[in-house]
Amino acid sequence: LVLAVPLGYLGITKSGTSKSKRTYFAMAVVLVIGAVAAYPSMQISIGGKAVADQITQEDAAELIHSLMKNVYRAFDFREEEDVYDKLAVCVTGDLLTDIYLQSRKSLQIEQAGGAQAKVEAVEVLEAAAQESGTQKGAIDIRTKWSAAGTVGHWGHIHTRKNVYDAIVTIAPIEGVWKISSLELLDETRVDPFST
Repeated sequence: LVLAVPLGYLGITKSGTSKSKRTYFAMAVVLVIGAVAAYPSMQISIGGKAVADQITQEDAAELIHSLMKNVYRAFDFREEEDVYDKLAVCVTGDLLTDIYLQSRKSLQIEQAGGAQAKVEAVEVLEAAAQESGTQKGAIDIRTKWSAAGTVGHWGHIHTRKNVYDAIVTIAPIEGVWKISSLELLDETRVDPFST
C-alpha cells in the first residue's frame, strides 16, 4: 500500500505516452489489491496464544497470587463501596458482580452473629497458562492454590485451610490483568498445620 501511492503519483505526473502512464497506474492498482488481499495475514496477534505461550509457570503463579491476594484483601473492608472498589481492581465483568453480591450476603450473616472469616495467607501450588478457549485475548490459567485463615463464630476461633483447583481466566482490561472468569473444579479442606 505504501508503494502504491508513489507509483500512482509517478504515473499521473510523469510526462510521456499514455501507455507509460497506464503501466504505472496498473502497477499501483495491483499493489493496492495485493495489499488488501494480504492484510489479514499481515496482522500479528498480541493476545491469547501469543501471550499465553510466553507466560512461564512462575509468571502464571505470580499473576494468580497477586490477583487472589487482592480478592481476599477486599473482604477486609466493611463498607460496601470499599469492598466493591477493591474487587474492581482485580476482577471484572459478571464475576465482579457475583463476588460482590456473595460478599454482601456473607456480611449480612456476620452481622447477624454468624461466622466471620479472615484469609491471612494465599499460596499458589500450581499454575499453567494457555490461550483462553472462551474469551478472545484472554488467558486461562489452570491453577491450584491454598487459602489459610481463621473463622470465628460464637466466641470461638478456628484455623482453616482450603485448597482450590480452578481454571481462572484473566483478561487485559485497561492495561492491567483482571480475573474475568473462574471455574472451580475442586475445593478441599486440609489440615492447616500440615506443610
